[in-house]
Amino acid sequence: MVAAIENGFQEEDIPIYVADENGMIVGFACFDVVRRKKGLFGPMGTSISKRIHGIGYSLLHYCLSEMKEKGYEYSVIGETGPLEFYE
Repeated sequence: MVAAIENGFQEEDIPIYVADENGMIVGFACFDVVRRKKGLFGPMGTSISKRIHGIGYSLLHYCLSEMKEKGYEYSVIGETGPLEFYE
């Protein structure tokens, strides 16, 4: 995962969103960073204590919205967990 995040920081428009609360990172989501594949969403993560507060939902939708603005017709989620979140 570290290599994927490093790929994101090498882009001109960094495709990484970070949620913070009082200066602490509580979640992140990105796209186009795993093997630099265009249209691939993830990885993403939310701190366990914040998982029912809508942070993951917001991060996912910020990413999908930006992907749509860039002209992507679809997004691929290569690995999911928990699957119920994406349903």
